[in-house]
Amino acid sequence: MSYLKAAVSALIAALLLDAVTGAGEVFTGALAKLPPEDKQVLYAAGVGDALNNTAFFVLLLLPLAVVLVFFVRRWRGGPAPGSE
Repeated sequence: MSYLKAAVSALIAALLLDAVTGAGEVFTGALAKLPPEDKQVLYAAGVGDALNNTAFFVLLLLPLAVVLVFFVRRWRGGPAPGSE
């Protein structure tokens, strides 16, 4: 069960990191000065960046969280993985 908690925590962390990094550049003050056609291109690029960042952080944080839980359990002398 703790592996599932670690995986969900990693997914939430990935989504929060994505919100900060990927979507932050779309909502800058420079958008007010652009014509609508350029805004569409900028929004599309921002959405693409946000999705790529989400995938990157999920691929990075999900295995890291599972490995961390494994090593913490071994360090604390808890039950062996898979015995729950």
